[in-house]
Amino acid sequence: MKRKLAFLICALIFVLGCKGFRGVTFRTPSESMSPTIKPGDSVFADPVYYKHSPVKRGDIVVVLDPDGKTNSTGQREMYVKRVIAVGGDKVQVLSAKVYINDRVLDGILGSGEYEADFPVEDFGPAIVPANEYFLVGDNLANSYDSRHWKRSTVTVEGIYGKVTTVKDGKTGEIRYLPD
Repeated sequence: MKRKLAFLICALIFVLGCKGFRGVTFRTPSESMSPTIKPGDSVFADPVYYKHSPVKRGDIVVVLDPDGKTNSTGQREMYVKRVIAVGGDKVQVLSAKVYINDRVLDGILGSGEYEADFPVEDFGPAIVPANEYFLVGDNLANSYDSRHWKRSTVTVEGIYGKVTTVKDGKTGEIRYLPD
């Protein structure tokens, strides 16, 4: 009996705690995050994640347009991007390769191969200000990101949330991204 009561109390606390929780789920329209997130995939962003955890290099986030662009309904544009540099880091793009602190970024962005037929423009070097973040799309050749924004970095306040879940637009398969 005590176990059932404890379970019911925990469930009630959970439900009441989640009642005010609002994330954003939307379908990605572009190839800017391919191959990680493809056009037609849906992503879920947790808007409270960074209230209790730091932003880390490699995180995939939903960011509010730092230049204040709005969509047809007057709401601020939102983009899905990857954090590649944090405060104090030196960022540079040379010959389609991303360098952080003079070292090639390993993984998806380190390949120098992107899903586009046009070249990746060189960028930088630039130093990321303290408590700010530099973001790019995994498909560097086809991404509107920190390299193109008037204000090239964002603060945590400009990040709507961390992408935690991706739903494949073709198969319906759900993938949870690592912390």
